[in-house]
Amino acid sequence: MKSKRMRLQKLYNTRDLGGMKTADGHTIKKNCLIRSGQLYAATEADIETLRSYGVTQILDLRTAQEKKEKPDPQIAGAGYVHMPILTDMMQGITREEAADKQILSQEEMFAGIGENPGLMIEYMVKVYQLFVMDEHAIAQYARFLNLILENESGATLWHCVGGKDRAGFGAVLVQECLGVSREDVMEDYLFTNECLKTESDQMFVSIKAQHHITSDEEAAKLEKVVQAIHAAKEEYLNGIYQTVEKTHGDFETFLEKALGMGEDKIARMRERFLE
Repeated sequence: MKSKRMRLQKLYNTRDLGGMKTADGHTIKKNCLIRSGQLYAATEADIETLRSYGVTQILDLRTAQEKKEKPDPQIAGAGYVHMPILTDMMQGITREEAADKQILSQEEMFAGIGENPGLMIEYMVKVYQLFVMDEHAIAQYARFLNLILENESGATLWHCVGGKDRAGFGAVLVQECLGVSREDVMEDYLFTNECLKTESDQMFVSIKAQHHITSDEEAAKLEKVVQAIHAAKEEYLNGIYQTVEKTHGDFETFLEKALGMGEDKIARMRERFLE
């Protein structure tokens, strides 16, 4: 069971969680919880569709720099909250062996990955672990859940850039709060690959041209790198679950102790969004 892809012209990964089933047989209400990639490319028709869905709250999980480069369009009747999950500096990953916790620049991050695409998978696993280990990210996700809970009229739409990582984990949190089975949570997370295929293909072509890659061997290496960074992979989400189990014992305790989603709030959320 997975979320429903919305029919939009230029927003390929905008999905309504409505219709997903919970483990105890309830159904998530439609037109209430929408996950998305960035809205910058939205056409006028796309904006009108989102407005007609009743979007009254937009939560932008991107960094300040990402927001500046591709600002969201305005949607009539929708409030906007910018709440970056990761800071601009946290876009890189710390070198564990460096005593000063030096942050890798994007250039350093990509250096050598062509020879070992597996490095990008390791990098992405560490980024996902930040979602449940970094104090800033945890505080922002706690705020994220509260804002969704407090929006009592209309739909909340949340997004990052691709809608895969930061927004994807936001969807996981919502689904866990509502009681969706772990199997369906994973299925919906991996559904992102189908939704982002067009963008992934475009990214591959663009980077290939930018770096003047002509040989089949180099193109094959690049494709693996693009897949590692632009695809949803089981090991990314499993890394989060494993980290939560190590630090909190189980996800329910993580929701309560780290994100402030105790029994009362969980009950309110289920009353609000389930039928």
